Amino acid sequence: MNAYLSNAGIDLPPLRTHVVTAETYRLFLSYAAEDREFVESQLIPSLRGLNLDVFYDRELPHGEPLHSIFDELAKSNEILVLMTYSAIKSLWVLAEIGGALTTRKTLIPICYGPTIEELRSLGLSDLLGSPNYLNWSAEEWTKYLATLALRSKSHRKRKPRRPS
Repeated sequence: MNAYLSNAGIDLPPLRTHVVTAETYRLFLSYAAEDREFVESQLIPSLRGLNLDVFYDRELPHGEPLHSIFDELAKSNEILVLMTYSAIKSLWVLAEIGGALTTRKTLIPICYGPTIEELRSLGLSDLLGSPNYLNWSAEEWTKYLATLALRSKSHRKRKPRRPS
């Protein structure tokens, strides 16, 4: 657990506290290690109440091979990428974005620091394609959570397809 959050009295139990089934909506959260405090204090708590299976690197032992991360990407329905100045410089975040693109899943970048225009000037918007960018603000995050909750509920209502 993040020592800062623990010292601040913030307890973060594992995200996977509910039963994960084929109908569970899975979210992969990509971010730079320098942004962990923000992720654990701002993003994770609000994602907990949506009954999702949220994966972020805290759930992998340090030094786990890259293919383990790609396995998690493949199992996810949606990939959320916290785009900060640290993330732009992170080879891991770029590798996770590349892995996410190969899955052809929904990719949502959250701009927290860099603007969409800055991402374009760096060529990252070309890499990301034409996703639904989210500029970090309480209002946009609340709207995103509402639409995520709807996607999650819709996903759970669908019956799994039987192999033909």
